Amino acid sequence: MSAKPDLKIARVHLSQRPDLRSHIINTLKGTRYFSMVSSEILEYVLRESQLVRLRPGDTLIAEGSEDIDAFYFLLNGSVGVHAAGKYIHSINDVGDAVGEMGVITQSPRSADVIAELEAELVEIPWQVIKALQARDPQSAIAFFEVMTVFLAEKLKTTTQRVHLYEGFVVGVMEEQRTKDVLTDELRAKFQELAKSNKNLKNLAIRDRMTNLFNHAEFEENLARQITIYRRNQEPFSLVIGDLDDFKQVNDTYGHLVGDRVIRNTADTLVRLLRAEIDSIYRYGGEEFAILMRNTPESIGTIVMNRIRGMLEVSAVQANGTDLYTTMSIGVGGFHPEWQMEEFIAKVDQALYCAKRSGKNKVVPVAEAMGTAASADDA
Repeated sequence: MSAKPDLKIARVHLSQRPDLRSHIINTLKGTRYFSMVSSEILEYVLRESQLVRLRPGDTLIAEGSEDIDAFYFLLNGSVGVHAAGKYIHSINDVGDAVGEMGVITQSPRSADVIAELEAELVEIPWQVIKALQARDPQSAIAFFEVMTVFLAEKLKTTTQRVHLYEGFVVGVMEEQRTKDVLTDELRAKFQELAKSNKNLKNLAIRDRMTNLFNHAEFEENLARQITIYRRNQEPFSLVIGDLDDFKQVNDTYGHLVGDRVIRNTADTLVRLLRAEIDSIYRYGGEEFAILMRNTPESIGTIVMNRIRGMLEVSAVQANGTDLYTTMSIGVGGFHPEWQMEEFIAKVDQALYCAKRSGKNKVVPVAEAMGTAASADDA
């Protein structure tokens, strides 16, 4: 079920607050996204805008809502985007746009936007941008570019790609600047742009061989999961698994077969884990990582033992024969006194304990730490 927007969210109209307007202008001008926009344009826009203050858990935008009269820019804090009840990603960079595509396309909101931490955003009415467009089309173009450029910037695309986006938006705005309503053609173009942005985002966070999330996305999501844990103590486990004797597979059968083994492992993990709760990552080479939400270490160990057994009997074809591979696995539940790097190191230690004790095993962190303590005592 989609969330409902919170009616008691604190809002401060900026028309009578030159002090806040000045602070917000300085904040936004300090980002790459708004460096191209003059302070005069920002002052004009902010005079008719509001400062929105969110508490953790406040719903700013509700999926399916037809309230599409305003969009937002983040000043501080973090908000999460959820679609169909599933977490998609967080928005936590100063100057990031929130909710702009629903306004541009004049279509119902496609996702919930919920505060993860305390957050402040600028709420900008679409009518203000249309008024700016009628008053000064070139200024409207400069302001509007920000909505698209920040996406390309976040995805670390090339300068050529950034200029491509800039040119596209400028062309569309110039074509439509004399009209005060969005035409079907403009909506179609922005729907195409939204689809392109979604594809780019997917490319930026996915491993091309397996279509699993990549290492950079792992680090970002683990940090976010730790933040959520510290807020509501929701248990979660980290799994790191490494294919056993994988170098021997490559040396004996070649890298094409090795790639087939990696893809088969990824497909097996996706098939056996919970699609909307567990997230799977290509950690590097033949290593995989899994974040298991709402899962203490003991349960994670049981689940991964079952999956280890399934991997053990899952074969790929290699020169006309069945090739079987195994995986050594470390599992750890997060503890509040740990930092992220320490947590990863402890799960890594459990993985290497599995390797040292004969491979094709699942070792929980609690067991690995007990083994290490026994070795120290000896």
